[in-house]
Amino acid sequence: QQVQALNAVIGAQAQVAVAESTGAAAEALIAQRESEGHYDVVSHNGYYGAYQMSPALARGATWMMLPEHKALLGDLLARRLMWKLRHIPLNTWPRYWQDAAFSTIFNHEYRGSGAAHWAGGRWHC
Repeated sequence: QQVQALNAVIGAQAQVAVAESTGAAAEALIAQRESEGHYDVVSHNGYYGAYQMSPALARGATWMMLPEHKALLGDLLARRLMWKLRHIPLNTWPRYWQDAAFSTIFNHEYRGSGAAHWAGGRWHC
């Protein structure tokens, strides 16, 4: 019981550390935990890609990414790209787009605000 309690405390502290981190550190930890870093993975329970997102979460990420990518690519190209991403499985998205979707969701309101989407599971970062 003490070992389980200690693991729970360590896991909670690690999750806080991940939520406080940004960029490559959080991406690497979560991608490793979710898919062992494989971007083309499809789980048996319907989650896709390196970060094991549901189709609904991936679709939502395309809408969340649209404003930033309009500024980078222009309105028409950004809209076309987001439309295309919505119509193909996440595990077929190029690495850039999977990473961008993760970062957008993970840091939506503030750094680490979306970490709850990746909380739990059999491993803790």
